[in-house]
Amino acid sequence: MFNHFSQRLKLALLSLIGVVIFSSLGFSWSLYFSSQSLTALRDRNLLKSAISAQRALPVVTVATRLTMGLQPDLVVWHDSLSLLAQSTTYINQLREVLEIAPDEVSPAQVKDFTSLAFEALDNINRQLPKTWLLQHFVSQERLTQLQEVVSLGKIVQQEVLTGPQTWVVLFQNPQELRPTGGFMGSLAFVTLDNGSITKIEIQDIYQPAGQLTTYLEPPAGVKEYLSGGKGWQLPDANWSPDFPVSAQTILKMLAESGYQNLNGVVAVNLDVAKSLMRVTGPISLPDYEIQVTPENVAQVLRTNRGDFFPGSVSKQHLLSSYFTQLKQQLLELEPAQQAQLWPLLLGEVTRKNVQFYALSPELETLFINSRAASLLSFPQDLNTFYLTLSEANVGINKANQNISRTVTLKIQPTTTQATITFSNQNQLSDRPNLSPETAGARHLHYINYQRLYVLPTTQLISLTYRDRKIENWQETLIWTAAGQELKEISFLLTVLESQTSRLELEMTHLPLAAKTQVVLQKQSGITHIPYQLVWQGQTHFLNLDQDLLFTLP
Repeated sequence: MFNHFSQRLKLALLSLIGVVIFSSLGFSWSLYFSSQSLTALRDRNLLKSAISAQRALPVVTVATRLTMGLQPDLVVWHDSLSLLAQSTTYINQLREVLEIAPDEVSPAQVKDFTSLAFEALDNINRQLPKTWLLQHFVSQERLTQLQEVVSLGKIVQQEVLTGPQTWVVLFQNPQELRPTGGFMGSLAFVTLDNGSITKIEIQDIYQPAGQLTTYLEPPAGVKEYLSGGKGWQLPDANWSPDFPVSAQTILKMLAESGYQNLNGVVAVNLDVAKSLMRVTGPISLPDYEIQVTPENVAQVLRTNRGDFFPGSVSKQHLLSSYFTQLKQQLLELEPAQQAQLWPLLLGEVTRKNVQFYALSPELETLFINSRAASLLSFPQDLNTFYLTLSEANVGINKANQNISRTVTLKIQPTTTQATITFSNQNQLSDRPNLSPETAGARHLHYINYQRLYVLPTTQLISLTYRDRKIENWQETLIWTAAGQELKEISFLLTVLESQTSRLELEMTHLPLAAKTQVVLQKQSGITHIPYQLVWQGQTHFLNLDQDLLFTLP
């Protein structure tokens, strides 16, 4: 009997050792492929990440079931692997349908896919605070980012993936600079149903503009240089650099032109098309015998106002053909190329080449928090110096595409001297300017309606351009979309062809000290501006390619 018990004990011990070895090998296997999946995800190779997750998942699934889901670390591990493993299946299904028959993609498919993804992320987010192991490996920054993604998912599900919506997409050309990025040559009305795009209607900007019969009093700058005595028109509605303010004006004009029940506005600069084509390659338009490249896209797609006549659809057809071909080439990209798109688009949002405005307060708050709303704002702190420069090309030409700028700010405790240098690389031309308001200038002189935005407590003392005093600048107190008050200072400048011109100004402000926050906001449509900040004998070199907050030492 003792021998029988001993034999059973040996078998139990061997079984236990086997289970331990199997478990160790299994967990080692899962840890290895989980690590591979994470590395591939960091390298933006979603397909490789998903394959590794699929290999790691079985052992973790068994362990999660054996512990009845009571171990948060295992639950998070399992759900994370499941999300990655399933992502390729869903994406490949959607991609296959899009490639074969785009019209067969139902709103329910899109909603189901996104709902499953956000549900998994939400579960992971709820489990993470309960874990011990992951809290030692996942930084607080990453946890915060996950919480933000989950919050975003809930808002997207409530505000975008529910019911029909129509958004207006504005196509802006920065070669003719305007406050929100560029002249709005065209627009598109994009209809969504539960998050799925069901209709895209592209129009020339003058099509809805021609239906506006109400006279709207134009603001300063538009009235003198762009309105032609006809009031404020839709092509010039993006006059405020505070994008939500311009977006509201655009929606109001569209509503009065018969385009109502719109949910929001997206502004897209021509630079986005250039960036996408650096990934897709040139876009061929067989019907027009044109190959569109990043170098010629502006010339091919821009509006020729002199050729426009009411009812013309040639521009609409050209744009529709271009976007159809672009979409097709995006779908045909290799996985490595597709991985480039998300960071590319995020960069375009950061540089304000893509800007969003939503009528929904919840969605607009999301845009603001993600820095996609492009609004004028500053920290509510007495120890702050604020400056935003805004230009508008009112010469009705493309002169500003060859303008470079540099800014020097000599900041002192109660005064600041600013020097803005404009360099016009356009060659001399004898062609007449198309704008009657600025007929004295040659065609490629840059006629710039310049505005400065500063804190209300900042006082402009002197303004000099090309060594001559400017006495007739205008000052106005405005309220931003963020509910903050700013002072707007505006005047007209002409930067001659093949010449460099300097604008010098002196301002007084509330006393500043060490740790002063210098807030500089970038204008959409200008790639970057080199800044020199001089403070207490030290020069700090900054490149303003996005909104910047710099703390003086």
